[in-house]
Amino acid sequence: MPKAARNVNVSDGVAHANNNTLKRNQACHQVRLSKSLRHFRVESDETGPVSEEEAENAPILVCTFDEPPSNETQTIEDAKNQLERMQGRISELEEMLRQRNGLLDDSRQHSSQGSPQISEESRHVLLDPLLANDRSSWHSSSPSNTMFFPNWPHNLPEPELLNHLVELFFTFHPHANQLFHAPTFMASLVLPPEHPKFPATPILHAICALASLYTRVVSSAPPLDYSRVPTNEMFTQKYGSNDTFADRQAQLSRETAQEQENLGVNLLQIIQAHVILSWFYCTHARFVISLFLGSRFTIAPDRSGELFSVSAHALRLSVPLSLNICPPFTTITTTARAGLLPAARNVVEDETRRNTFWLAYTIERCHGAANGWANSIDDADIFQLLPVRNDQFIRAELIPPSKRQWSHTRDLLLTHPEDQVDPFILYVKSAILVKTFNMRFKARHFTGEESVTSDVRANPDDPIDPRKTLTFIELDRILSAYLSSFPVHLRNPVQSGIVDCNLVAATLISHLATIVLHEPHADFLRTGCLSARKAIGAARAMIEIIYQLWSTSFDLSLLESYTSVCFYQGGRLLGRSLHAALKENHLDHISALQSQIAVIRTACEQMGRRHCLALRFTKMLDDDLAEMNTFNVSASVS
Repeated sequence: MPKAARNVNVSDGVAHANNNTLKRNQACHQVRLSKSLRHFRVESDETGPVSEEEAENAPILVCTFDEPPSNETQTIEDAKNQLERMQGRISELEEMLRQRNGLLDDSRQHSSQGSPQISEESRHVLLDPLLANDRSSWHSSSPSNTMFFPNWPHNLPEPELLNHLVELFFTFHPHANQLFHAPTFMASLVLPPEHPKFPATPILHAICALASLYTRVVSSAPPLDYSRVPTNEMFTQKYGSNDTFADRQAQLSRETAQEQENLGVNLLQIIQAHVILSWFYCTHARFVISLFLGSRFTIAPDRSGELFSVSAHALRLSVPLSLNICPPFTTITTTARAGLLPAARNVVEDETRRNTFWLAYTIERCHGAANGWANSIDDADIFQLLPVRNDQFIRAELIPPSKRQWSHTRDLLLTHPEDQVDPFILYVKSAILVKTFNMRFKARHFTGEESVTSDVRANPDDPIDPRKTLTFIELDRILSAYLSSFPVHLRNPVQSGIVDCNLVAATLISHLATIVLHEPHADFLRTGCLSARKAIGAARAMIEIIYQLWSTSFDLSLLESYTSVCFYQGGRLLGRSLHAALKENHLDHISALQSQIAVIRTACEQMGRRHCLALRFTKMLDDDLAEMNTFNVSASVS
């Protein structure tokens, strides 16, 4: 039987008779062509009878057929190989799913203590393979592992890279698992972009910007040698870069957030995006510099105010959404408009809103601790429940208000119910503890408020000592007892080699609150000054935490960037004490203070591997001490 691909002789016909047996619905090439022509003629209305002359002159038909498989065994082998490849791919996907579930299980386990606890092994899960891969591989698509959505936002990274950045965000950022319910968020990420539950683009852009801290597969600015940069120019745009992947994603997040806010859509997600952007801008030291540096530094309004404006906007936008209050604490008027958000549909949505508000609150309170600026929202306008434990949040467990603490609960800062306390809750309480006492003291004293007035004065015309007022005494009492009020299992942020980032931050912020309260009244030249003693004690307590962190394999750059602010404030205060010791020629104090400042400087330098803010604080410590002509703080820690 002739075939299209070769000539057939007699010997071949016998050998291949079985191979050329027609299967059902199979026909030769000529028959199929004839049927196609007839179909064409019918469609063209050109049908008609065939004349005898045409039939006699027709060529002799020689049937040809498709080339049969030359080796049926080979075809079976190919099918087997393809099946094995598919089974292997399924195994790979199942392993990836198990790893992802393992990460979620780990986060649930760690969240029982309130925040992700990061060990050396957990970092290697994602970071080492990430650094080994070429960054171009993340931008290439393959049919086997890349989802294709025709409506994928063109400014977002492709799905594979986006998913990886989101996983990094949830794995390594200390507050990611409080800002979002991780299982719900990851499930929404696999939906088509046009689906209403797909994450809002401002959030995804912001996550991409922040998660770039934990990977090298996206472009990043080259490290800057701050030793050659004048201190008064470190925070200006002169030494910044807007052409990195992270900068572009941050800018896209702000632009899309503004567009959606103008339309009145995704308002809660806009606040969440601003919270993430606040973390990003803090990491990259983009805030108004007089927050920490004083008036001698140059301010670049186009960039340096980003943290201040974004964090303030997040907190102010939470007010019309009624995130700062919770029933029954609502207005008694009947004409006032309710919040813009509809009632939460489930426990996860309700607790996500609450966590979002508290994270926006902590950002502004912590960064506003070192300046005299008014806050975006007053504590008197907050009537909100504190968050639930993070393990309860992950499980979507409903905790009634009767078993929880409110923001106005009496002895809130010193009372911690056993079933409603974890590192994140303590982190929120530490932010509440950072009060604005110094800023409002004079105004409250002028109005005659008794709590800021003291009668213990020999002469009524003498200036009042704030440390003798009832408000100061009460706040100092709370600060002194705060850390000792922690449950025993939460008093040490490092346990069995595991570091709890939220607990580290909560502890450091409480020490910072002591420094903020007492430093304005500290006299380092007077040996018996109680304020100087307490402030120095708080700074040295920070050093103890650094030593605990160094006793593990933990990477300090995985701490949230605000911890470098605490370190810098402690180092700067010790520098003031060193300056006084040099004047008094206290040689024993000088040597100890030099070593302590060097420890803090080294910690800031290690955090600077990912946080530009920490690197700049390192430079500032060098310059502050150089102005006092003290010593070379770049020397190694003894």
